[in-house]
Amino acid sequence: MADLKKEKAWMEELLLDERFFEQVHENGNLDRLLSLSPHLLAMKDFEQKNPHHCYDLLYHSLHAVDHVDRALCLDDETYRLLRIAALWHDTGKVPAMTEVEKDGKVVRHFYGHAELSSKMADEFFEEMGYPEEERKLLSFYTGAHDGFMQVKVEEKALRKLMRKYAKNHPQQDVSAEMFLRLIPLMKADAMSQAEVVYDNEGNVINSREMKVKRLDEIADILKTMGAETFKIDDSNGERK
Repeated sequence: MADLKKEKAWMEELLLDERFFEQVHENGNLDRLLSLSPHLLAMKDFEQKNPHHCYDLLYHSLHAVDHVDRALCLDDETYRLLRIAALWHDTGKVPAMTEVEKDGKVVRHFYGHAELSSKMADEFFEEMGYPEEERKLLSFYTGAHDGFMQVKVEEKALRKLMRKYAKNHPQQDVSAEMFLRLIPLMKADAMSQAEVVYDNEGNVINSREMKVKRLDEIADILKTMGAETFKIDDSNGERK
């Protein structure tokens, strides 16, 4: 247990370092970080082979950690947990990966990876001695990080998505504020993807800038919803 506490403290100090991306490549820190879990090690040299991505899985995740901006987080504790979650947010892509051939190229998809990432991360955080409340938040941050990828930027659609997430995760108290706190990780994820995404005809269909702008618009809607929660109605077992 003493060793786990030491490794936990070391990991967090590294992840929160303002020079994280430089520090992780010094003094054997990257190898030490990956040795903490086989799920982290499995990301090494894992090619994503997807037009939305320009880095392999490990370096996408390292860049995501680096892009979690303290200035965008609601408080220091959220910043701390989002930096930790950023390292784990895509670990589920390895077991979730499927391949299809499109126009002579192999393209990888990762359907359901966020939920797998959440489960894998929670096992790790339990082993490392994280308290239950922190584990719940870390599980949420990893499991919901891609929730707004396809949703329409309108309040009705966001409410529907959050109700669906709450229904599928009855053990969690889901609120608009929780998703608002998650936005900096979502932005960090987007900033660690391909700068521009093209279709087969060479037309721009998405970009980092477009994704971040969309998340800003979603954040503005979430702010108007305040601390609204989606709880189980004891009278009929449904969430509202």
